[in-house]
Amino acid sequence: PLILVENLPYNATGKLPQIALQAILDQHLAALASKDQTSWRIPADHPVFAGHFPGHPLVPGALLLDWVVERVAAHWQVASAGLRIEQAKFTHPVLPDARVTLDLKPEADRCQFTLHLHAGETNPVAVSGVLSRQKNDEAGDTEARHA
Repeated sequence: PLILVENLPYNATGKLPQIALQAILDQHLAALASKDQTSWRIPADHPVFAGHFPGHPLVPGALLLDWVVERVAAHWQVASAGLRIEQAKFTHPVLPDARVTLDLKPEADRCQFTLHLHAGETNPVAVSGVLSRQKNDEAGDTEARHA
């Protein structure tokens, strides 16, 4: 995941210890796991807009789903590879500088999600769907296919 920090924890010798980076990641994941709602703003200078699409930039659906999967994985404290997208419906484009809010409705092994745009008086749904935890045999099958 991409995590923005004020500064990096270099040590006295100017090195960046892995343990310090892991601590930043752990804090980030713990903060994510404690909420059922998260908001983001997608800045217009985000590198994804350079190729998607020149002259008419849109946030790629794959990037939106990646954020959703990361957030659900943090909530359940599992690896994102252990999740499966059961359903995803894209209903509104997400443009540069858009602010979006992710609402989660987690259950035991499934999580419904809705990603809303902040658009003045209305907050249209950009993406909604369902993620689920893969069963151990499904995760093994996926790994076997990619080997």
